[in-house]
Amino acid sequence: MKAKLASYQKQFLGTIALIIILLTNTNAQLVANFSANATTGCAPVLVKFQDASAGNPTSWKWDLGNGTISYQQNPSVTYFTPGTYTIKLIVENSNEQDSVIKTSFITIFGSPTVHFSADKTNGCYPLHVNFTDLTNTNGDSITSWLWDFNDGNISSSQNPSHTFSQQGEFDIKLSVTTINGCMSVVEKSKFITTDSSLLGGFNYTILSTNCSAPTSVQFNNTSTGSGVLNYQWSFGDGATSNDKNPLHNYTSAGSYTVTLVVSNNMGCTDTIVKNNIVNIGTVQANFTIPDSICVGVKLDLFNTSTPATISCNWSFGNGITSTQTNPSITYNTVGIYTIKLVNNFGACFDSLENTIKVVAKPTANFSTINTLSCSLPLDVQFTNNSMGGDTYQWNFGNGNTSTLQNPTHSFTSFGIYNVSLLVTATNGCSDKIQIDSLIKLIPVKITNIGFTPTEGCVPLTVNMQPTLNTSDSSIQYEWNFGDSTFSTEKNPTHIYTKAGVYTVQLKIINANGCFDSLIINNAVRVGDKPNANFSATPREGCTTTGIQFTDSSTNALIDKWKWSFGDGKGSTMQNPLTTFQDTGWFNVRLIVWSNGCSDTMVKANYIHILPPMANFVFDANNCNEKLKVVFTDSSKGAESYKWYFGDGDSSTLANPVHIYAKGGTYQVILIVYNGECSHSKIRTVTVDDKRGELILSDTVICRN
Repeated sequence: MKAKLASYQKQFLGTIALIIILLTNTNAQLVANFSANATTGCAPVLVKFQDASAGNPTSWKWDLGNGTISYQQNPSVTYFTPGTYTIKLIVENSNEQDSVIKTSFITIFGSPTVHFSADKTNGCYPLHVNFTDLTNTNGDSITSWLWDFNDGNISSSQNPSHTFSQQGEFDIKLSVTTINGCMSVVEKSKFITTDSSLLGGFNYTILSTNCSAPTSVQFNNTSTGSGVLNYQWSFGDGATSNDKNPLHNYTSAGSYTVTLVVSNNMGCTDTIVKNNIVNIGTVQANFTIPDSICVGVKLDLFNTSTPATISCNWSFGNGITSTQTNPSITYNTVGIYTIKLVNNFGACFDSLENTIKVVAKPTANFSTINTLSCSLPLDVQFTNNSMGGDTYQWNFGNGNTSTLQNPTHSFTSFGIYNVSLLVTATNGCSDKIQIDSLIKLIPVKITNIGFTPTEGCVPLTVNMQPTLNTSDSSIQYEWNFGDSTFSTEKNPTHIYTKAGVYTVQLKIINANGCFDSLIINNAVRVGDKPNANFSATPREGCTTTGIQFTDSSTNALIDKWKWSFGDGKGSTMQNPLTTFQDTGWFNVRLIVWSNGCSDTMVKANYIHILPPMANFVFDANNCNEKLKVVFTDSSKGAESYKWYFGDGDSSTLANPVHIYAKGGTYQVILIVYNGECSHSKIRTVTVDDKRGELILSDTVICRN
């Protein structure tokens, strides 16, 4: 026993020694791996690599894909050129070597090279500039542009247009972003320069004291602006000058337009044109007027002087003056007036006087009585109260006229008419008066009576409101409510205290004696409260059983019924006979009316309809078995079945499949049974046994 134990101890110690030797001589496996702080970016990109190898390497060799070799454990490198880079790492220790290659591990996107131009870079403000983007995308598409014009305005257009409205020097900045998010910016200092605008101007002095040629004119330049100013004069007679303040001699009679163009060294210009400012030669003031005019009538004056006047002054002989070229004047007093025109043609003047006679005009006026009526015809006598008239023209507003001094006119149609009178004197002066809505021929009429409500139970309160064709406040009302009671209110409220059907009458009359009446037959229906009740025979049956309902309501003369049987059907008969469209228990409701007064009776679970209720669906025209029809029962409460397929065949299955001998339309009947009750359903089934047919011809079709 001791010897065997010693043997076991020896074997155990040997095993332990072997395990210790194996553990001592076995190192972890070397596996190359790495990571980077960035794998994509816009050039230039600084990438820091991190050794992540297992197995305790002691040396490293990196190929960073851009020609750079590194022996550091964690190298860094900057990528300047867009593209994709494959990274290789070799690691070693004293026992082994391993490597890893990561293809296209680094992706560098190219940043755009921003550049732009403009169609102009200097000029007078407002300066409109068109900018053009000239950016080199370096292979990537651009997704956004941002322009800063340095005047408080920006733009996101690729090629914007911008107007600089201030004087100054403007730095222009353009930021461009690619689809990969790479952005570049360029700023051009003082790229746009604007100068202040010019403002041209001048005045002149005619040096001679007469209006005949030759005549000298001194021009005085009042232009303003920055920079070196240049001047180009055109005197209207073919002569020009570049002097600032030229003296020009006109040698021929005429009317001359003078033009001055001012420019500066920035390219700014302004042009001033003064039409017909210099007038040399014979001048003549002129205007024409009639011999006479009616008092109170506006006189329009037209200055027809030659040449066209520079300025003028009118006096009208009544203390009123004007400096308008073509003024107007109204004389309000009879008399003879002298009108004088003085024209200024530069240094030359001319005047003209004409006289005009202002004559009296008549005063139109008339009166009448009996201008309101509600009946036809209406004869109206008109009295002419005009002064100074010789002839008269009446217009009665209905298409009829008269030239009598005091006419009588008969109005034969209802309406509202404007009447006018035109009075003319022997001197041609006239006056007109018109009185709007003078004649009013309006019938008094009741167009409707509103009742709220029109029916109900005793006692019933009814509000009555008439509708008239007039708002005449003098109208009086006479109501007869049909129950021997009356009212003179406009909108009365009446209480009916007895059952019945009432006819209501309204009469109206106004201060002129115009009247109308309206009778509304059966206007209000008032009933005693009924007591609704009913019975049915039988109260239980099949879906085919006719149920007879009998009205047994009391307490009133009932004139209207409304039944609801609980299965979606109803009736307005007094004693209806019906069958039910479903099985189960049904609530029945009856509403009865007596002259609009109603009562309701509802009996819950009053009718019981026993099953079955037949119904089915079918699936026909299967493409592979066109004569086969699958029937599916959807009946309620069926215990047995009888199918008739319309071709002489039948079945007692619940869900039969039937194959027809030929196509056609068939009336399929399903009868279902449950105890003593049965019910049937008929549906039309169409079986189509036609098949598609492809017919080919030998027709030749040419390509294209």
